[in-house]
Amino acid sequence: MKKNYFLGALLTLVSSYTFAQKAIILNGGQFGNQNENVNVQIYDPLIQSSFVIDTIHTQSVQEIIFDGNIAFVAAQDSLVSYDLSTGSRVAATRFNGVSTKSLAIFGNELLVGNFYGVSTSNLMIYNKTNLNLLDSVQGINKPVKSIVINSVYAYVTQNETTSSYSDTLGQVFKIHIPNRAVTDSIQVPSYSGDMGQIIEKSNNQGFITLNASGTISEGSFASSFSATNTSVPVGLGVTSKSQYAIDQDTLFVRTGDGIAAINMTNLSMIDTLIVDTVVTGFTYDSNGKMFHLTQTDYFSYNQGQSYTRGGVKTNDFIVGFSPEVIRMYYGAIVNIDEIVFEQEELELYPNPTNSITNINLEKLGIQSAELLIIDLQGRIVLNTWISEFDNSINVGHLKTGSYFVLLREGNSLYKTQIIKQ
Repeated sequence: MKKNYFLGALLTLVSSYTFAQKAIILNGGQFGNQNENVNVQIYDPLIQSSFVIDTIHTQSVQEIIFDGNIAFVAAQDSLVSYDLSTGSRVAATRFNGVSTKSLAIFGNELLVGNFYGVSTSNLMIYNKTNLNLLDSVQGINKPVKSIVINSVYAYVTQNETTSSYSDTLGQVFKIHIPNRAVTDSIQVPSYSGDMGQIIEKSNNQGFITLNASGTISEGSFASSFSATNTSVPVGLGVTSKSQYAIDQDTLFVRTGDGIAAINMTNLSMIDTLIVDTVVTGFTYDSNGKMFHLTQTDYFSYNQGQSYTRGGVKTNDFIVGFSPEVIRMYYGAIVNIDEIVFEQEELELYPNPTNSITNINLEKLGIQSAELLIIDLQGRIVLNTWISEFDNSINVGHLKTGSYFVLLREGNSLYKTQIIKQ
């Protein structure tokens, strides 16, 4: 009876949990504290818990993008990839520029834009599997703020920088990726301001750029393309992918007052102020219809908050210092018939326990995996990552009773039960 109930609860959990979404947060460390480094944090809105899966020993972080279950992180002088199905690091390398800024994927290649300090070849190309440097694109002599891929072309924003660090004479370069060659460039007529984050339009026929000057530039992907400029009645504060989000034809953007919404089809305003608070970075969960945002001054305080689509705050969550990068990750869907229920059960010791228990990963041949503890009603009460170097679990906060324990590595599931005294 118990075994059947356990399997039924497990199947229910798998069918729902594999569709679950999580926010990936990159914390850049506390400004002025050399002992604080970048860390990669996962926040699960379903159970409102977060945990850190890795530390990158550098002082700032710029971007993350996803390719299936693989995440690529640009952290100042480093590039690191992760398998988010296991929470493990896949590859890492030192960046060949001064500071990373932007990322894009083309086939088996990872395009990485340099932010400053390089006079040419500011767009570098890496093998996305092992992060080996393959090539660079000549003629890109300004920082690559943002990249979008269409067909075999990369479109990147380029700007001149003044002594006051403001951008002028913005333009978009069109690059044929296989040939590593610039094929075209554009400046908006009668406009000499910056061109910021570049985004592909929902019809896939062109792009827009979100500019710090309070305008949106709009262009075509045609070989000889032109652009126009539209003013918006809000102060745009978009300098990275973590300061805008897209839900179908709605573009959410960070402003000086919070978060606003723009219709991507005609660039008209939908909401001038949805979330009224300080925003460092944010992401939008299109499944749960929720905003998850971060706030920090980089050295004295740090906070995460969640809001509904209507702008109602629902909860706080923990973030590290300098949480500038936050993006939603939707795990690859795994069908029930693809799950392998391992016959060998987990070994917990001690069990029963009133606080700490340990898992024997060595016997299973597993280096790291996702761990879930589920109560008898099928609710997740603990979700974390464990590894062969840190295989202890603290269940001291749980109520006395019996719980299911599930260990997930890729598509394989190991199970057992634990008694909390």
